[in-house]
Amino acid sequence: MRKTVATAVAVLLTVLAAPVLAGINGTWNFVFDTEGGERRASITLKADGGKLTGKVAGDSGETEITGSVEGDKIHIEFPYYSEEAGVKAVVKIDGTVSGDKISGEWEFDIYSGTFEASKAE
Repeated sequence: MRKTVATAVAVLLTVLAAPVLAGINGTWNFVFDTEGGERRASITLKADGGKLTGKVAGDSGETEITGSVEGDKIHIEFPYYSEEAGVKAVVKIDGTVSGDKISGEWEFDIYSGTFEASKAE
């Protein structure tokens, strides 16, 4: 009985997550709120099960991203060098997907803030 319930829950979660996974694929326009003002980046995401891959395009060119998706929650990481701060570190992004919007929080070295993203048309 326990195994049947666990299997049913796993199937239900997969079915509920499918629209989020399908909708996350594509290019997203991110706006990061920082101490120095808004910073913008274009991030292309591709979900494969719970894994996210893609690229971020910003002021310093394109960089590969890695991440994960679970339900409507995403996690993204990529290395970044900030000339302004003189720091090279990993950017960590945690957000919640809601239709064609993502919002959440980011971290970079000692810096952090919030962001909003919308799916590019």
